[in-house]
Amino acid sequence: MGLDDELKKLGIGSTKITICTECTHFINLEPNSSRKDVWYNHLCSANKLPTKIDPYDGKKKPFGVNALGDAVFSDKPHKYCRDLNEGNCRDFSNE
Repeated sequence: MGLDDELKKLGIGSTKITICTECTHFINLEPNSSRKDVWYNHLCSANKLPTKIDPYDGKKKPFGVNALGDAVFSDKPHKYCRDLNEGNCRDFSNE
């Protein structure tokens, strides 16, 4: 079984893997830090989080929904790359 067959089993129709660091939407929050390769510094500008009022402090903040369906507030305006790309990102662009 070749690479194309393995990728098709994973739902990826091409051998072209989408790599976040090669995408124009990639944001590295600490590019000059020793933490530059850590997941929590890698965001995707194509996927902005919605905002709403945090009932704790009354401030409008970005939020996501966790596995339990609860709102989880964030200090980051975009989604993490690791939560979006499984090798076939629909928002990938390198042009």
